[in-house]
Amino acid sequence: MECNEPSPVSPLSRPSSSDNAEAREWLLRVVGGLATVGLVWLSVSIRSTLPVLLLLLLPLIAGTLVNTIRVSRLTEGITLVEKRVASGSEDLASQHGNVARFVRRPIYSAMLGVFRLTASVADIHFRAGIRLSAVLFIWAVAVALLATIAYIALAVILTVVVLAVIARVLGAIFPNSTIVRFSRLTTDWMGRPKEEHFDASGNKLGESRPDTDWLGRPITVHTDARGKEVGESRTETDVLGGPIVVHSDAQGNKTGESRPEFDLLGRPTAVHTDVLGNIASESREEVDALGRPRSVHRIDVDQN
Repeated sequence: MECNEPSPVSPLSRPSSSDNAEAREWLLRVVGGLATVGLVWLSVSIRSTLPVLLLLLLPLIAGTLVNTIRVSRLTEGITLVEKRVASGSEDLASQHGNVARFVRRPIYSAMLGVFRLTASVADIHFRAGIRLSAVLFIWAVAVALLATIAYIALAVILTVVVLAVIARVLGAIFPNSTIVRFSRLTTDWMGRPKEEHFDASGNKLGESRPDTDWLGRPITVHTDARGKEVGESRTETDVLGGPIVVHSDAQGNKTGESRPEFDLLGRPTAVHTDVLGNIASESREEVDALGRPRSVHRIDVDQN
């Protein structure tokens, strides 16, 4: 009676799966180690010339190091981060503060996107390294942006403080060197046009009304806050034919002139001079905080 027994197979003819897995692990470690060494060398080489690139290289080094050492506990810890990020993202959905909307939500959304994009990577250690590099890079960029914003805000605050200090110092050195007054066009109770004049605090100083002299020529009559006539103005021409406004007091004595000009920025302005031709003040059209038009007069005290 014959007995058919299977012929033995030599171990050398069929390598075991454990040997293949171990060889693959060592190959990935070698590749990861070489990548880590190369990135470290590159970081050391450019640290003084291109320090900004360290923002990208340091997260990459951390990721390749995870793939090199291939420690299960570390890989599992990185994998658990996904659950914490998903839970934190759900909590942020109900928060409406500026920090939650413009800082935390974008960061958490970016990290969730990384976890979803890398879910198809088969090797768990390689996947963990990619996730660690991406998450570290996201946080590095976020911290850099926040630091830049904080630096700009601090610079603006310091600039405002310095300008305020300079203004105070100049105000102490040159106290009340300029008086600011303003005028606004309006009408009286009969609908006739007039111009009201105020000081910087809003106290009424007087009015100006269009009128005619005894020859029927147009003039502007000026009164003080009590309605007493204090002077008048009339439009004339200078020796070159240019328009000027001649001012006189209540007795008819000339007190000065006004000429239309332009400032250094090309904006129209009126320059007022005294009887000797010295510049006493200037006026220009502006708008107040409510958008209402008005004439602003800056009077140099040293000239008066």
